[in-house]
Amino acid sequence: MSPATSPPRSSPALVVALVLACRPDLSREPSSPPHDAPSTPPAPADSGRPPAKQPAAAPADPEAGRLAGITAAHNRHRADLGIPPLTWSPELARYAQKWADKLQKQRCALKHRPRSGPDAQRHGENLYAGSGQAATPEQVVERWVAEVADYDARTGRCRGVCGHYTQVVWRDSQRLGCAMVTCGDSEVWVCNYDPPGNFLGQKPY
Repeated sequence: MSPATSPPRSSPALVVALVLACRPDLSREPSSPPHDAPSTPPAPADSGRPPAKQPAAAPADPEAGRLAGITAAHNRHRADLGIPPLTWSPELARYAQKWADKLQKQRCALKHRPRSGPDAQRHGENLYAGSGQAATPEQVVERWVAEVADYDARTGRCRGVCGHYTQVVWRDSQRLGCAMVTCGDSEVWVCNYDPPGNFLGQKPY
């Protein structure tokens, strides 16, 4: 099983957390306006009936199936460093899924989005590929974080590949969205981060 990696680019371009460099996204996800839940009017006072109760809302499960727990897996390592947690973003999850679906059509090739064109990267990105055994979210994140062994936090230098790790713990990243696809006994995981991390000349925390 292996994560994808690529050489960094010079500033101000952004080096994606494990592979191709990506450009920072200057836009921000729009926030949805609050919606008031429709209310059921109470029964007339002389009817003797109590007001109708609203049905309980079903709890949201944004990380269903194989993805369940991947945000928490990231946040455990961020908490160890006193870094604010990431929150799950449905928009980023859809963004990650679009690229994962494209990789699936290419027999789960491990490659990042291109630097230009309609599929150009707009967010930080970590990739993971494995075969022969289904990985858990914890195992995927642990594989990325294992790069800390080659990272010197004091100097900000890396002896090998550290981009996956530094994106996981990039302090300014706030939102996360991931996707996973399979091709037979192989699988590819895609996680995207906003704001993106891995800028040359900057430390992650």
